[in-house]
This record gives sequence, C-alpha cells and structure tokens, in this order.
Amino acid sequence: ADKRRQVILDLIQKGQFNQRKYCLTCGVKKPLRSKHCRVCDICVARFDHHCPWTGNCVGLNNHRSFYIYVAALVMGLCLHIILAISCKLLFFFD
Repeated sequence: ADKRRQVILDLIQKGQFNQRKYCLTCGVKKPLRSKHCRVCDICVARFDHHCPWTGNCVGLNNHRSFYIYVAALVMGLCLHIILAISCKLLFFFD
C-alpha cells in the first residue's frame, strides 16, 4: 500500500497523474469504464450499480447473472399473482 501511494505521489509531483486512469482510494490503475464502489470499497470494471438485494456490484463479469436474477424475480411474482387470483376465484365460486 505504501509503495502504491509513493508511486501516485511521484506521478502527481511530475504532473503525469491522470485521475481517470488511477483510483485515489484503491491506489491502482483503473480498467476502462470502471468506477470505485463506495459500498464494496473496490474498483469495478464496467460498473453499473451496487445492488443491495444481491449484496454486490453489477459489473463486467456478472451482468448476465443479474439479468437472470431479475427475470426470475419477475416470473416468480407473476406466478404468485396468477396463483392468488386462481385461488380467489376457486373459493369465490365454491
């Protein structure tokens, strides 16, 4: 950590520090389209958002998994509504 901090300080003194390429919090060179997540305290490549329901950041390696998760939630909700309506109708006409 101290070595990374020293490298960043040297770059700042030389006037070669680019805030878009380096994360001041992590002290590492950032990948393209990455952002630092305040919740996870890491830099995430192709950062979309931090999802409180899954407890992690949605980024480069888990976009597909997140979309499958959301689709499963929607399908479960639809099935729950259909079941609730069918039970209501079944007991209403009984």
